[in-house]
Amino acid sequence: MTRHSDRPVPEKTILKRVQALFEDEPRINLHRHPIRLSFTGEDLILEGEAENIAAKKLALELAASVPGVGRIVDRLRVVPAERMSDAEIRDCVYRALLQEPVFYTCAISARVKGDRETLGESTAGPAGYIHVDIEDRVVILNGQVPSLSHKRLAGVLAWWVPGSQNAKSMAEFDAWYVFGVDKVINNLEVQP
Repeated sequence: MTRHSDRPVPEKTILKRVQALFEDEPRINLHRHPIRLSFTGEDLILEGEAENIAAKKLALELAASVPGVGRIVDRLRVVPAERMSDAEIRDCVYRALLQEPVFYTCAISARVKGDRETLGESTAGPAGYIHVDIEDRVVILNGQVPSLSHKRLAGVLAWWVPGSQNAKSMAEFDAWYVFGVDKVINNLEVQP
């Protein structure tokens, strides 16, 4: 049970309020992509697959707006644009990082957790390193890079794999992915 003011708000009430907000948001499609809500102690847990990054961020924002919600544990995954094996994802992320000039001074390695297979390492200077691990289609980036912008770019490059949606949607989802963005209005027109 979590608290709001001096009165406790029952968990059941909180769950109903969050669920109602999700149902009222047209960009969250609970019929195609259900979101499971539960509590562990005072933490509200969101689990499932969101249709896209906008739906995921909106779900987190809406859940946080409900009185009585303290901490949120985000276990939402975004449905991939294209289903790929862990090895295929690893290869795409590894190539994207190697091709980005910003990371020329970083050592980059990649492997799939189950196989412990290493693709190799860039032999660039010692400005940092990135280890790419893939487990159950989840990209895990570990390492040390020269700046916060390097860190965010590495995350964005991993996010773009495989990058097979239309240009307007991709631009919108890229904006949603930026840390601190809470709303995106997409008025872009795609030229043929």
